Amino acid sequence: MLHGRTADEPPRPEGRGARPNQLWVADLTYVATWAGLVYAAIVIDVLALYIVGWRVTRSMHTDLVLDALEQALNARQAVDGALRESRGDSH
Repeated sequence: MLHGRTADEPPRPEGRGARPNQLWVADLTYVATWAGLVYAAIVIDVLALYIVGWRVTRSMHTDLVLDALEQALNARQAVDGALRESRGDSH
């Protein structure tokens, strides 16, 4: 066990929420392909370990992240009071 979890279990942040839709995390990343860079925005439900929203595009723009979040909100009907945090990290 690693810090209270098995080796194959992904790490979870403290205060991970008691139910689905209570805590989401997001990532914006890029992948190098033969055709050039592709950018991906992903929103994950931390408790369910489920991707609730995502978008992929060939250019990085604000709509990429907002579209992924909008998809997550529509798909999961987020509850009021869900924690929203942005660290502003960029790779």
